[in-house]
Amino acid sequence: MSVTYQGTSFIDIVRHLFRRKFWIAGITLFVSFVVAIYSLFIENEYKSQANLLPAEERAVGLDALAGGGVAGAAGALLGRDHERFDRFYVLLRSRNISKQVVEEFDLIDVYETGDSDDPMGDAISVLRQQTSFEGLDEGNFVINAWDTDPQRAHDMAQFYIDKLNELNTDISVREAREYRQFVEQRYKQSVDDIEQLRTDLKAMQREYGLYDIETQLASYFDLIGEVTVNLIQS
Repeated sequence: MSVTYQGTSFIDIVRHLFRRKFWIAGITLFVSFVVAIYSLFIENEYKSQANLLPAEERAVGLDALAGGGVAGAAGALLGRDHERFDRFYVLLRSRNISKQVVEEFDLIDVYETGDSDDPMGDAISVLRQQTSFEGLDEGNFVINAWDTDPQRAHDMAQFYIDKLNELNTDISVREAREYRQFVEQRYKQSVDDIEQLRTDLKAMQREYGLYDIETQLASYFDLIGEVTVNLIQS
């Protein structure tokens, strides 16, 4: 005995759905009703956003002074923002900073992770879902924080800003120290070069008998002038 299978046409599907239209409409309305009721019990979340424009760094100037020239400065400009944003992201996502945020705002209680095996770790995991950090191509760095309490969301974003300010202060101090050391080295090198030139000049003067080229040239032309006058008089 052979069995023949016949595919279902599009018309058959439409007819089947039409016959079940009340079931489909009823299920759709029931799901929509359940979702609407459930959404009434979900706490509202508030978003706090900080849009930062980091200050320019001195690194380009150091590269140019060090001999990098225009090409070196341009390369530093192109890669500097991304490197700085990566540094910001790593800092703000670090466990140390995350732990400080959790402790500062009692997020173990807020996120209800106190009964877990790792309250701090679970709170940090929720915190990382409730925050985001992004460096934009326009050169600004965006911090987003979500929380059911709008004031806490604002304070969390401000806390991250304060940590970035501390980082920028440390970077500025280090750059100022490096810049001062760089200038001192260049000044010392310039003084050494001048002293070496003076030594070489003295050696040349002793070897060739030249002690004051400008005065010797003036005396030479005066001598030529006197000889010329004597010839004319003769």
